[in-house]
Amino acid sequence: MNTNERPEMTEKQSCHWYLAFTASRAEQRVKQELDQRKVRNYLPLRKITYQWQGRSREALWPQIARCVLIWTSLSDIRQLSGISGLIIPQNIWDYRVPEWQVESYQLLFSQMDTAVEWIPDCLESATMVRVTGGPLTGLVGELDTSDTGFRIRIRFHSMGCFRVAVPEEWIEKF
Repeated sequence: MNTNERPEMTEKQSCHWYLAFTASRAEQRVKQELDQRKVRNYLPLRKITYQWQGRSREALWPQIARCVLIWTSLSDIRQLSGISGLIIPQNIWDYRVPEWQVESYQLLFSQMDTAVEWIPDCLESATMVRVTGGPLTGLVGELDTSDTGFRIRIRFHSMGCFRVAVPEEWIEKF
């Protein structure tokens, strides 16, 4: 074995979060299959209320349509391609998501009553901040100051970002 190959093997065997795609409306079905295979995954859900035959009903819908986050190694990810409805990009290493970002998603979406806004085109970077108070304590993201107040942005790969309002006194720059 060449000594240059060893770091690559180590990289392939270590696990990271990757963004994978699903067929339309197959997110929860893919999540169930990943759970059955004991693959760690994350599918952020939001509670919606709708009217059906004159009655109010609640349902859980994915926050991010057609996406699921998977914790796996590069060597194991190809074995998941047999899951119906799961689409794994050819260049999956380009879809690696930092762990701190996934932790921020989990914290943000665990607060079902928090109003989260999706911004499809947030191109410019901003100052990194941490929330130090309230239900979102520990949330890490970018500071977005506007005439409507202080907000925290959390990028979602290159597809856009989520934005949530936070009082100024709870924001700490680092």
